[in-house]
Amino acid sequence: MVLLAVLTLFLGDTAAAQGSVSGDRQALVALYNGTDGENWKTNTNWLSEKPFSEWHGVTTDKNGRVTELALVNNRLKGEIPAELANLTELEELMLNDNGQLTRPLTVSLRGLSHLTRMWLSGTQVCAPRDAAFQAWLATIDFSGVNCPSESVIGKDTKETTGGALPVEAVRRIEALLDEKARRTPARRKMDSRLLDALRKMRGQSAANEMVT
Repeated sequence: MVLLAVLTLFLGDTAAAQGSVSGDRQALVALYNGTDGENWKTNTNWLSEKPFSEWHGVTTDKNGRVTELALVNNRLKGEIPAELANLTELEELMLNDNGQLTRPLTVSLRGLSHLTRMWLSGTQVCAPRDAAFQAWLATIDFSGVNCPSESVIGKDTKETTGGALPVEAVRRIEALLDEKARRTPARRKMDSRLLDALRKMRGQSAANEMVT
């Protein structure tokens, strides 16, 4: 019974925070701490006890709830925190032109039923391809990019990191090394080992291309 009472109290406090001035403060503090607020271009009154309407870039309604957050080109750096979903009265979110903002948005932002505008162009933030999130995104004024699909990420990884090289590329390298291998005994020995490795990669590449 005691555990149930504690859980009820905790969940009640959490729900209240998500739709209150205190919930707004939690969200703003999380944004400040998560995006290097100390080094923003302008951070006037942030984390102070002054009304949110006096915090740089924040607009509130008559009840003190945050309705607009405009920190355009303000040197935000890092990740937009999930706590931003606590800003349940938010109508406009403008964080564009902060080039060091990164990572996908949290899908919980689609719970912001009053949001009509979200500008994220000029950042490295992307919108998740989650179907429900995309459907919600289509209902607001959004500027930004969608996250790459998994298939695109996989293709890029194979071609640019430790994955298999395209067969034709391996063949061209082999041909070049075959020419150079005729020069000196030491070079022939070194290039022979590299050729063996490349031929193994060619076999892996061919197998991958047959699968795809």
